[in-house]
Amino acid sequence: MASISRCSWQTAKGEKQTGHTVDWRDANGTRRRKQFSGVGALRAAKAYRNMVETDPDAATPEAGPAEAPAVITVKVACDTWIQDVKDRGRAKSTWSAGLGSRSACRS
Repeated sequence: MASISRCSWQTAKGEKQTGHTVDWRDANGTRRRKQFSGVGALRAAKAYRNMVETDPDAATPEAGPAEAPAVITVKVACDTWIQDVKDRGRAKSTWSAGLGSRSACRS
């Protein structure tokens, strides 16, 4: 079950803003929230709440695949980044600079 609540905040310039937040728990029990602001925020929040309640899998975070581990080591993150840079064909100086013997990102 998802809920909608009104929220307000102040921008860095001191302007007051308002919007609506959809709050729900996914199939694993993790709390999820999505915020809507601007014209039609309540309408968009209601549509999103209906989508979450009918198909919770469609509301998973866009950050990555569901099978990605929640916690990874620095070495794994570095190795993944280095491989991605190599796959993009970037120069070795992009990924090898500053990789001293004490660095976590050694290849």
